[in-house]
Amino acid sequence: MPPVLLPAGPSLMLWADALDHLKLSQAELEPARPELEKYILPQGGVASSSPQPLRAVYELEVTSAAEPALKPVSGLRKVEFLARSVYRPNFAVAMQRAPASLARIAAIAPHVRGGIVTRPVTGFSIAEVADLIAGDLAA
Repeated sequence: MPPVLLPAGPSLMLWADALDHLKLSQAELEPARPELEKYILPQGGVASSSPQPLRAVYELEVTSAAEPALKPVSGLRKVEFLARSVYRPNFAVAMQRAPASLARIAAIAPHVRGGIVTRPVTGFSIAEVADLIAGDLAA
């Protein structure tokens, strides 16, 4: 059975630099946590309560590269990659469920695309990054 996600609320959490790049003001947004420069950007509407298929996981990374790139992750590296994407992995450790959690991640890996999307610090367009991801999803 392909993996599924349970949707969260209709909002995004964005770092301050992402808001700046999108020319959005932090002043009208609620901080995700007081000690972080991360903000909640409402998307409007009502979130779906239906499970959605998990097709891909992408990790975004800022590099000194001249332009955005996407490096697919496969094999055993994908299991490690997906493990880094688990929300609050310390919970599984505290509940002594880390081996079972890793087994679930390994079972999911063949059904999910994975990739590291790199982008330069400046001089890139979000559309370029989105096009890389869309192209990978279409492949």
